[in-house]
Amino acid sequence: MAVNLTPGAISKLLTNEHTVREPVVQVIDIKCLDTRTVVKSNGVAKKKARYSIVLSDGSVCIDGFITLFDKKISEMISSNKLQKGSLVQLTKFSSITDNFSSYISVRDLNVIRCNCIILGDPKPFPGNKIPLVNEPITPKSEEDHVDPDVNNGRHHAAERTASKQKCSSCSQTQSRKRQRQSSDDEIGACFEKLEKLGWGEGPMYDTTVLLFGESSDYRKVWLHVKPKSCVNWVKNAGRMLH
Repeated sequence: MAVNLTPGAISKLLTNEHTVREPVVQVIDIKCLDTRTVVKSNGVAKKKARYSIVLSDGSVCIDGFITLFDKKISEMISSNKLQKGSLVQLTKFSSITDNFSSYISVRDLNVIRCNCIILGDPKPFPGNKIPLVNEPITPKSEEDHVDPDVNNGRHHAAERTASKQKCSSCSQTQSRKRQRQSSDDEIGACFEKLEKLGWGEGPMYDTTVLLFGESSDYRKVWLHVKPKSCVNWVKNAGRMLH
């Protein structure tokens, strides 16, 4: 049976143009972000991995964030039931967008087809592009004939200007990379703390994820709120979203 990807699913999810329920998308890459040892209450230590999956609707692709303690999806990946090329239906998810990156937090999905060729020609979601360094164009002199010494001086001045522009562009690119990495780490830490609270699926969990996506300020406060105060903080902050 033919399976079609949901047209424009990624862009619609991230821009909130339309409500997309349980979209069908394709996993075009899986990345292990880190592996940690988690000690259970009975003292048994077990290694757990945190994954990022790249999701595509055939035209646009975006990182799908999976929390460290999402046992079901992690086991799907380790058993190869979920792999590069898999067609999946997202059943529980939310979008997160800030000044530097956009993500989809995937909490549950169904694998429709385990293995498939990459469909379409997906490009990164525009908000997640890191600008390339463009070579500056050296302006030409308006004069047809100039003194060689004068021309040489202008040439060196243009070279210095071009060099400064290139350094500035490189600096901006590196700065944006660092900002995005910082944003990635911050969101990962927020989800890790949320999962440790053991709230499970429900209104409190969903409201907290919405707060993560609202702004970096909410995420910073969340990371500093004591566990026993988290419920009240989410309730109070959640009221401000409505």
